[in-house]
Parts: sequence; C-alpha cells; structure tokens
Amino acid sequence: MLLPAPLAWAQTAPGADDLRALLYYFDASDTAATDAELRRLRAQFPQWTPPADLSTLRATGGGPQLDQIYRRIEAGDVAGARAAIAAAQSSFPSWSPPDELQRLLRTTEDQIALDTTLSQGNLGQALDLIRANSELLRCNRINNAWRLAELQISAGNPAAALGTYRAVVATCPAFADVTSTLEKARLAASDAEFSVLLNAARQRFPNQAAALNALGAKLLNQSSVSPTASPTVPAAPTPAAPPTPPKASAAPPTPSRPAPAPAASVAVPMAVVPPVATGLGVLARSGDGRLSAVRAAAKAGSFTDCVAKSVRPKSLEVAYERAWCVYNLDRTMEALALFGAVASGMRDATVVRDARFGMALAYTKLGMTEDAARLSAATPFTAEQRQDIEAIILDQRGVRAYQRQEFKRAIAFFDALEGLQGMLRRDLAILRAYSYLELGERGTAKGLFSALHRQLATDETRRGMAASQ
Repeated sequence: MLLPAPLAWAQTAPGADDLRALLYYFDASDTAATDAELRRLRAQFPQWTPPADLSTLRATGGGPQLDQIYRRIEAGDVAGARAAIAAAQSSFPSWSPPDELQRLLRTTEDQIALDTTLSQGNLGQALDLIRANSELLRCNRINNAWRLAELQISAGNPAAALGTYRAVVATCPAFADVTSTLEKARLAASDAEFSVLLNAARQRFPNQAAALNALGAKLLNQSSVSPTASPTVPAAPTPAAPPTPPKASAAPPTPSRPAPAPAASVAVPMAVVPPVATGLGVLARSGDGRLSAVRAAAKAGSFTDCVAKSVRPKSLEVAYERAWCVYNLDRTMEALALFGAVASGMRDATVVRDARFGMALAYTKLGMTEDAARLSAATPFTAEQRQDIEAIILDQRGVRAYQRQEFKRAIAFFDALEGLQGMLRRDLAILRAYSYLELGERGTAKGLFSALHRQLATDETRRGMAASQ
C-alpha cells in the first residue's frame, strides 16, 4: 500500500501561489475581499498566523529577500530597484522576479512618466500611458483620474472629463472618493448630467442617501463653470460604440462641418476589478442555484431583473449571464471584469470564445480600441463576431485618425470598413470626403460629396461641394 508522500502534508504556511489572490486584493485596497481571502487561508493553513502588515508577505516564495527591492520601488527609485533585481538574479540564478513585483515596478515607472506628462499638459501622451498600463487608473491611484479629467477640461473636452468622473463614481469603493469626484465633476457637467451622476452614486451607496442628497442640493445650486461646455468649432464624431447584443445600435449623429480637431480625448475607465474578475479561482465553474432564473431573465431581455437575481455570483456560469446583462445596462467596467473571469476560468471553448467576444465589445465601448484589436487577433471568433469587432475597430481607428489630422490613415480605415461591410455609414462617408479635401484632392472630395448629395441633399453636402470647388 502506497502512503501519501510526507511532503504532501508538510506545508503549514501558504506559499507564493497561495498568497497571490490575497496580495492582489490587498494592493487593490479591497478590504472585504482581503478579509475573505484571509479567512480562507486560515482555514487551509490553521497553524499559520498572518503578519500585521500584509505587505511583508510579498517576500514569500524562495529566492532573495524582496523587502529591499519593494522599498526602492515604493520610494520611486526605479533604477535602484532594477539594479537590486539584477544582483538578486546573479546570486540566485534560478530565481526570477515574481509577476507582482514586475507589475509594480513597471507601474511605478509609468507613474513617474505620467506625473511628468500631466504636469506638462500633454493629454495625448497621458492617454497613451494610461491605455498601455491600466494600473495607473486603479482606484488607489485616484488622483491620476482627477488630474486627467482636469486636463481633458482644459483641452476643451468636458464630455471626456465627465466620462472619466463617471467611471470613478461607478467603480471606486471609497465613499469619500466618490463625493470628492462628484464635486470635481460639477465643473464639467450640466444640471441634467450631474443629476444622472448623483443618482448613480445613490444606487451604489443607498446607506449614504442623506449625505448625497445634501451634497446634490449644494452642488446643483452652483452652475457648471466649464468654459468649454459649448465648443464653437465642430469636431469629428465620437468613435463608434459597439452594438448591444442582440444587435441594435443607434447611428451616431451626422456631424456638422468636421474641422481638424486636437488629439482624441476619450473618457478612460478606472481599472478597478472586483474579486470575481481576478481569474484566481474565486468562483467555481457551476453550482449557483440561481442559474435558471438568471438565464431566463437574460434571454427575455429583462436585464435589470437579471442583474437583481445574479448579485454576488457564486459560479462562473452565473457570472457569464450577469456579464451580458450589465453590459446591456451600460455597466461596461463590471461587464469587462466578469467576462475576464469567465474567459480565464471556464473550460468550455465556446463559452470562453463568447466571453472574449464580450471583452472585446466592452473594450471598444470604453474606447480601448487597441486592446480590443489585440484580443481579437488572439481569439478564434466566429465569422459574424469577427466582422462585428473588426467593423467597430476600423470605425474607431478611422475617426481617431481624422481627429489627429492623419487624413491618409483615416481614408484607409474608412475604405477598409466599406470593404468589410459593403457600405459606409453616412457620417463616416462625409469624414472621408473631408479627409480628401484636407489633403488637397478636391476632385475626389467633390465627387464623394456629390454622390452623397444625390442620395440625400443636406446643408452638409452642399457645404462640402462648395468647399471642394
């Protein structure tokens, strides 16, 4: 008879893999999830007593002691941290820095660059940094979002600033952060827009209704003071948002004379991720008894009912149904988190593919076009899914190229979109015509404007033909 190997019973304290979820929640300042993970680890390792300072657990896992490296990172000494890592690898040839350490080092380096960029008022570069590293907009770095929104207002795009503030209100767990954000958002919001934002906060913090009502009463008596709330120069339309499954999307408004605009200024979501989205085995694949009721509500299109019945999913199956429901209710960050959890935790290839399709849709809805493109390139979507995603990506890339005055690239994207779909939406066709005009190709521009005028004569097409003479 074979006995279990003694080492199988020898572990009395959690190792690096066991601690990864705990440190993730701790770094995200998610107290509830941290406490829950501590309870799980205590049950699994009853002889283990966690330290008072959970950050010291980062050094667990063999190899060199990492405290010195973490201290250097926390002090902003990126070069010193890299030197310490190189020295550790020299002393421990088989050791490699843990993913969490590398992530923190990269984020610290990017944070230093972002601080410089924001101080210089370079909005385009700031957005590039944020898109490349979503850690910069986690709720524990909320000041980045506030500074970004202020820069968006200064750049003449209060709508983008309002989107940034809206993401904070929708996702960040600290009530004090939300109220501070509401106060800042008043500068970019009309009365109606601010009321919607305030209601979103009330729904998230029902126990704070009195405080929110008082804050709302005070702020609604103030006027929005944004000097750019009514821009005088019309710009290109906002890049397309993805369709809402089942397919149904309103066409964006036809633009007025689209003049060259400054670099695209899009609202950037806070990258807070609830526990369900970690991919660390928090949820079982099945076993939530509410699945049938949740699935029925989703199938019937009763998305609010679906969300109410799927609060705190206990399985990835329910998380998947909830993901589509919150997506349809424009709770896009939550949808992205849920889709991510399902894509990394389920084994069914079809469900994983469809969850990744949901992730791609959510990325495009959040303006994270290149993230969607990378995901699409790595996923075997169905032909219909691929056409849907690629159409949105081409649409968004074309509009942003136009906004950046990259008119040849804009034309190339619009041509590719027309080839993919067999037609080009009217507002994009007008942008393409103006792109030719901006490049000095008046004959081509006039031909395009004339064709659009024959389809539907409008002041827009008349102005385009006149400008092409």
